[in-house]
Amino acid sequence: MRVRAALPMCLAACLAACLAMAATARADDAPSPAPTASAAPSPVEVHGSVEKGALTIGQRFRYTIEVAAPTGVEILLAQPTERLDDFEIVDFGDTPALERNGKTVITRWFQLVG
Repeated sequence: MRVRAALPMCLAACLAACLAMAATARADDAPSPAPTASAAPSPVEVHGSVEKGALTIGQRFRYTIEVAAPTGVEILLAQPTERLDDFEIVDFGDTPALERNGKTVITRWFQLVG
């Protein structure tokens, strides 16, 4: 009978030891804090602009997005269907892609009204 009573105690001790080792291993696997050095700059550049001048409520204006990426990189731009945030899309279009300083540049414009 003592052997049977000792078996559950042994299993409990083994289980506790395994859980302790797992917790220690998990703590070692925890992600380290982010490095303090700055990351390398992205090879993709995105610039947005709005036509200059004063705007009034209900006035149409043009918003332009320019994306530049190394030549050979496929650039895909999502197309919103009806709105950009609080502004209704009245019209939109893309200018032909061009090469500038070893990068492909794509420009998409939106005619918006708010």
